[in-house]
Amino acid sequence: MIDDQVTPIRGFGKRHVELAGVAERLAEGETLGLLVYGYHPQYLVTASRDLVTPLVALRGTLNLPTLQNLMP
Repeated sequence: MIDDQVTPIRGFGKRHVELAGVAERLAEGETLGLLVYGYHPQYLVTASRDLVTPLVALRGTLNLPTLQNLMP
């Protein structure tokens, strides 16, 4: 996880979420992933999930701008 970034998404319905920007140097061939948690201890006391709804559908797109290293 880069810089311990966690973004809560509460409630029901469709959401458009913009994640916090981070800057991280990646080596050639490294893989970047997106972690999605159904629960995170950082938000334990502010949970708003309806416990009788056991399933969540997740789909979307991820746009990832990159900056090429301009230094030799």
